[in-house]
Amino acid sequence: MLGAALLALGCSAERGAAVASDTALPAPPGAGVAADPVAAAAVVPAMDSVPGPSAAVTAFLQHVETQRAPDSTAVARDYAAVGLRLLASGIEELATRDTAVAARVGDRLGTLRARADSVQRDPEPLVRARIASESFVLAGDLLQTLQEGGPPALTDRAAEVRQAAAAVRSDQPLSAQTEAVRRFFERSAAALRGLTGARTS
Repeated sequence: MLGAALLALGCSAERGAAVASDTALPAPPGAGVAADPVAAAAVVPAMDSVPGPSAAVTAFLQHVETQRAPDSTAVARDYAAVGLRLLASGIEELATRDTAVAARVGDRLGTLRARADSVQRDPEPLVRARIASESFVLAGDLLQTLQEGGPPALTDRAAEVRQAAAAVRSDQPLSAQTEAVRRFFERSAAALRGLTGARTS
């Protein structure tokens, strides 16, 4: 009898707890269980929204930092051509932040990319050297366009790019002047770093 009474008492207690749970007021927002993670993510700024170097600029910087100046004809050709293409993409990405600048550099970027293709395809070393030299000068002009109206230090970097471009001779194979080619890309990388900081600050 005592066992039956205790069993009945326990069942009654469980039913009471269930009723209390069913009739309890809903918890206020933010209490107990965390808020909807999707809704929370909507109000937290995404990491990639923080200003910084674009993928195109980063790819060019990595190319300059990780690739050694080549001394063979084929590698020198590819090094210059790939570097020019990556540089063109970096310039284009920065130019798109200003509609007027983008309009001024658009056609010349197409020319720069076409010349990069010619550097890689042309079988004559001196023809490649001439096209590369002209391409470096054009890239320097494009960087100058991007930097016009910016801080004086940026203008100095554009001038350094142009000087480095002028140092690449058109009458010598690229494989014979790898340091001059590498110096041009290093100066261009410094200019892009400065532009990225100036335009995202």
